[in-house]
Amino acid sequence: MLLWSLNPTGTEAQLPIQDKSYAQQLSIKDGLLSAVIYYLHQDKKGYIWIATDKGVARYNGLNFEYFTTENGLRDNEILQIYEDYKGRVWFIPFQGGLSYFEKDSLYQHPLNPQIEAIIEKDWISSIYVDKGDTLWFTLSNRRRSVAEYNFFRVYQNTIDTFYPAQDPNSLYIPNKNFIKYWTKPLGVINSGKLGTGRLIYPTEKKIEAAIVESPLPRICKKCILRPDTSLFCMNNGGSFLIKNKQFIEYHDPLPKDKFRLASIYDDTNIVVGTNNGVWFPQSQQKILKPYTINHCIQDREGNLWVGSNGQGVFIIKNTNIQHWELSKTISSILPTDSLIWLGTKDGTLYYYSSDKGIQKFDYGEKGGSIPDLFQLPDGDILLPSFYQIDQNLNSKYKKKTHKPLVKAISQRNEEEILLGAGNGLYTYYWKEDSLQQIPDFAAWVNDIYRVSADSFWLATDNGLFFYDGQKVWNKGDLYPPLQKSITSVVYLNQQLLAATQGKGIWILDADTLKTINIADGLSSNFINVLYGQKDTLWIGSNKGLDRLVFQDAEIAIQQFIDDVDIQSLAIDKQYLWLGSSDGVLRVNTLQTSAQDYRPPIYLHAVTINNQKQPLQSTYDLAYYQNNIIIDFVGIAFRHKVGYRYKLEGVDEQWQYTKNPKVQYPKLPPGDYTFLATAATINNPWNPEPIKIQFRIVPHFTQTIYFLILLWILGIGAVLLIATIIVRTNNRKNRVIRRISELENKALRSQMNPHFIFNVMNSILYLVNTSQKKRARRYITKFSKLMRRILEQSQYTLIDLNEEIETIELYLSLEELRYDGQISSTISIEPKLDLHQYQIPSMLLQPLVENALIHGLSPKKSLGELHIALKKVLDDIEITITDNGIGRKAAAHLGYSAEQVKKTSTGLNNIIERIEQINTIYHSNISLKIIDLYNEQEAIGTQIIIKLPKL
Repeated sequence: MLLWSLNPTGTEAQLPIQDKSYAQQLSIKDGLLSAVIYYLHQDKKGYIWIATDKGVARYNGLNFEYFTTENGLRDNEILQIYEDYKGRVWFIPFQGGLSYFEKDSLYQHPLNPQIEAIIEKDWISSIYVDKGDTLWFTLSNRRRSVAEYNFFRVYQNTIDTFYPAQDPNSLYIPNKNFIKYWTKPLGVINSGKLGTGRLIYPTEKKIEAAIVESPLPRICKKCILRPDTSLFCMNNGGSFLIKNKQFIEYHDPLPKDKFRLASIYDDTNIVVGTNNGVWFPQSQQKILKPYTINHCIQDREGNLWVGSNGQGVFIIKNTNIQHWELSKTISSILPTDSLIWLGTKDGTLYYYSSDKGIQKFDYGEKGGSIPDLFQLPDGDILLPSFYQIDQNLNSKYKKKTHKPLVKAISQRNEEEILLGAGNGLYTYYWKEDSLQQIPDFAAWVNDIYRVSADSFWLATDNGLFFYDGQKVWNKGDLYPPLQKSITSVVYLNQQLLAATQGKGIWILDADTLKTINIADGLSSNFINVLYGQKDTLWIGSNKGLDRLVFQDAEIAIQQFIDDVDIQSLAIDKQYLWLGSSDGVLRVNTLQTSAQDYRPPIYLHAVTINNQKQPLQSTYDLAYYQNNIIIDFVGIAFRHKVGYRYKLEGVDEQWQYTKNPKVQYPKLPPGDYTFLATAATINNPWNPEPIKIQFRIVPHFTQTIYFLILLWILGIGAVLLIATIIVRTNNRKNRVIRRISELENKALRSQMNPHFIFNVMNSILYLVNTSQKKRARRYITKFSKLMRRILEQSQYTLIDLNEEIETIELYLSLEELRYDGQISSTISIEPKLDLHQYQIPSMLLQPLVENALIHGLSPKKSLGELHIALKKVLDDIEITITDNGIGRKAAAHLGYSAEQVKKTSTGLNNIIERIEQINTIYHSNISLKIIDLYNEQEAIGTQIIIKLPKL
């Protein structure tokens, strides 16, 4: 917000004119090292240097760089900054020697020990570097007893001391008052009595100038030489100007203020920093009270930079704007012949006059918000609450008629006033104080634009309407986009312009409807108010003020004021008045002109593979150095900077951004040229872009030779792979054939004649003993078992639940055959889904049969067989446990050689089948046999099978 303001009952203050708005404050929270600012300087590149008591900051309008004793500064308390002809920026400290900035690095003067010995407890007050690279400096003389020796020359490795009256390349003034600092083309006097004398520019062409014909009655404490060679001087008692050898005294309206500095502003004007704000002697104006000001400069865009002694830096971007901070939202403005009336959202009424400034007007009990003000034909002011105020301010009264909630007012003729209300449209006969509502229309009216006595455009919450004096027409019926809320409406240049909250501005030209928004240059799409003036449309939004100018068939948009919530607009003979959310602003439109400023753009950093590189115009990179980040900066302080860039070889068109950083990850090998330029709003692009060339050398694998080699290797690899595939298929086929053989052996093992003979004998026994029912059940189970074995023998893998069902059938037959000598159980862990697992067919039955025949059948007591299934991680563990005589005892039972061989072969077949299945399916089926003992006594055998998902 603007940082100068007026008390509503105080006197007016008026500032010199420039082009854009606002004073911006930079403080510690914005990045300053300290709020105590000693000196400001804009270098040749455009950067602003800020000297503080805690170091120096360089500012580009976006961010800061810092310089302290930690990175090369001689002392942190810097009193002045000086830039020499080479562009080196020198820092003058409160204590110690000199340091300077050159080519992005800080250096200290090599003779600092000798310079500090000369300074002792004093400090350097000014320096100058001539084109022969000779450094001249003076001391403050605050602590020195010998005033004659405060002028020193540093050349190569020597330091010389001069008495100014004796040296031809010095400034001579009678009474031994010596130079303190100088600027081209003449020296500048900084202390002592001022009388007849001459100025001589050090080491260059002598320039003599008579200052004044006779000695002056005042002691000159601070002086500044203006471009017209006149000298502005001041002391604690006032200020005066010496021009054409004449003494001209200024009237100082604030004689108690202590002058601290003077600077040239706006080419010819003087700006003075005091202990009580900034003073403009020509206009006798003051701003930034009651701050103590240490330094002021004007940058190349015309902004005034003010360094304060505790409040940081103020950037006054536009002294063309006067601001009264009222801490209220100004919702309506009405200029009349002698006054400017201001209405607020809380019902407060102000008026402005040139002699009294802004005054609050007490009109009695507040009547709510004042969204509009209107001057009646007799000159009185009508408020929406139907208060009527005499222009002479000597009477005020309220009409008695019951009134609606009025939002907008417009004149229809001498007798009738058109009122837009929260529930429609009314005709107000102001002389009779009577109202008549216009029928068939009940929308909330935000604004009325009068074209003629019988032609009005209405902006409402329900869209755009037109009133022809008899009836209200809905324009949204013809143009659906105009059915949404309209905040303000203007008819200008034979076009209708309707403001919206979120869609920008609709333009209705003949039968064509189009829109303009932020993509076309508007500050915001949320428009609060429109005001037309000849071929110019003023646009107030939540982001500031824009100006739209119709130029033949073209529309030009200029962003005029930034970052202000504009709620109301009006124009008198000279000024544009703006109502904002924190007071009223006044712009002198007669002195408003666009400024052609093209911000310089500089390369700030180049980062390759996360490593910062020295700044250069060409980079030769290896193939792997292809992650490139480019930082650049365009320097402007009045407007925000926009950028466009392209990488030739990647981007065909310019890319637009507000972010001064571009990243190109994984660039392929090749030659690239990066271009970037900057611009501010309403100004053309800087024609001198930064240009950087990148050459990324390809890796050997990206060359033509490698491609040829790759083709050769590829053909060889194809042949090799084909050979491997053929061999693998052959091997797989052999494995499959072997598995088939093993499966046939397993089938033959399961269907051995001995088992079938025993089953048939058992059935015959049941028949002979008239146990026909058991015999039938036995035959049924036997047939099911045979069918299952024959069906499952067709598959290498079957579902585990099918295998378990087969084992259950087999065991039920064996239990019947052994006639109660054997008991078997199968336990399955709850919630275990056997359907999700597959098992090689005919894998478990031979193992169960071995347990029955060799472990349990020789046992004299009851033989028990237990099969358990449980989940272990993602696998299923199957255990077959018997309480038989054990493998060692079974081996000594006297089985025939053929029986022993058959048992051994069956087990080996199972193991080989598992190995072949694991090879084909890349699985890990395992089988483990454990002999069970109890104190050296065999108590059975346990088989553990781990089955993964296949």
